[in-house]
Amino acid sequence: MRGFTLIELLAALAILSAAFLYLIPNIGDVFQKKGNTDITKLDKVVQYAYKSALKSGLPQAITGVIGSNNIKFGKKVYSLSQDVSDAKINDKYHNGLEYKFFVYPCGIMDKVKLILYGNKEFVSFPLLLRFDVEQ
Repeated sequence: MRGFTLIELLAALAILSAAFLYLIPNIGDVFQKKGNTDITKLDKVVQYAYKSALKSGLPQAITGVIGSNNIKFGKKVYSLSQDVSDAKINDKYHNGLEYKFFVYPCGIMDKVKLILYGNKEFVSFPLLLRFDVEQ
């Protein structure tokens, strides 16, 4: 007789199942990052600011202007997909057109909420130095 025994089929199924369980969370991260390039850009700016803060030992400012989709760190400007309609830094709405938040050498950042036209909101996780979309 030719073919596979039940044990061989179960062993192959177990190996494939383990591989899929390992790959599924990684695939989800790839789709999430590609789906929201604004979060990727914000996270990248925060990481640049953190590296600069570590190097200098001083807090580093990231700035933006209400009504614009640009955020700036140092001499580099990054563009979001939509304009920022309002910003809340450390639970206080900004005053004026420019908003500014800081990344500190100790590995934290200000608590930030960027409200975009179209009702999309990005919030920071200060201890993780990351942004996410508020649900």
